[in-house]
Amino acid sequence: GKVLYLKHDNGYSTVYAHLHSFKKEIADTINAEQYSKKKFEIEIFPEKDLFFFRKGDTIGLSGNSGGSAGPHLHFEIRDAKEDMPVNPLLFGLNVPDLFPPVLHNIFIYKPQYGSVPNKIQLKTIDSLHYFTDERIDAPSPFYVGFSASDYAVTDSNKLGIYHTLLIAGEDTIYSYTFNSFTFDQTKYISAHVDTY
Repeated sequence: GKVLYLKHDNGYSTVYAHLHSFKKEIADTINAEQYSKKKFEIEIFPEKDLFFFRKGDTIGLSGNSGGSAGPHLHFEIRDAKEDMPVNPLLFGLNVPDLFPPVLHNIFIYKPQYGSVPNKIQLKTIDSLHYFTDERIDAPSPFYVGFSASDYAVTDSNKLGIYHTLLIAGEDTIYSYTFNSFTFDQTKYISAHVDTY
């Protein structure tokens, strides 16, 4: 679809995708390039000073172009040098987070590849505390997994979990925080996804 990448002087770039249209001066440049190359689908990399925008300027209108399920703005902040997506909430965006993540189930895995995990149903005490009254039989060694969802105040989409910490006694066994990752690392997201 229609996407615009802006490079900023602070070493970051921002991405605006699935746009309906570009600002007129951008659209005119793209149209001229399309006619010149006799191609509809093009990528252009304009000279650094061809376009200049200030905070608050309109650069395009959100839409539904490309592989999109509905009108929206796909927005990213990237480390421009590495072209690495960075968590936009680290830049002072004020997105209220009033709801804790919802923990659905715990899974106990045997170390054998392909074995079906033991699914532990959880019950809620309140929005932060869970328990099970099931007996948990775990082999030695075993692995622990969980299914959970997070929700934003402003929409009903299920979101991924930003930060996880697994503690046994006083020892941190495992933790992760998703602040940034390279496109080469996206395959590792599958390590946090299971079909159960």
